[in-house]
Amino acid sequence: MRKIIATARVSLDGVMQGPGAAQEDTSNGFDLGGWITQFRDAKGGTAVLSLVGTLDKPYDLLLGRKTYDIFAGHWPKVPADDPIGSVFTKADKYVLTRGSTKFDWANSHKLSSIDELKKVKAEEGPDIVLWGSALA
Repeated sequence: MRKIIATARVSLDGVMQGPGAAQEDTSNGFDLGGWITQFRDAKGGTAVLSLVGTLDKPYDLLLGRKTYDIFAGHWPKVPADDPIGSVFTKADKYVLTRGSTKFDWANSHKLSSIDELKKVKAEEGPDIVLWGSALA
């Protein structure tokens, strides 16, 4: 049985939205996107990567539709030697959504329910890492 490992980037005052770029996620009037970039350094980047073993073991991704759309608009376009982009692109991406089934990013799969996620979790394979924010 696979494990599901959840990651969260949250500020001390509770911001869990759009950490990477100013226009990454402006839903609900959020205008503080990119809030984490001013605090990035090599040590912090290493800590994030080691948290889920990005560089030393394969894993699959579990994403909500909004996070999938943000990731699919960015990660497939980074250079091939980008350590996160290459891992994300070759990983199976399980998208928990009731919405559209059109996924252009390689290895993307729609999950329509928690029961479908339970089936994936019970299969043999790498651990599944949940990336994203706490959007409703």
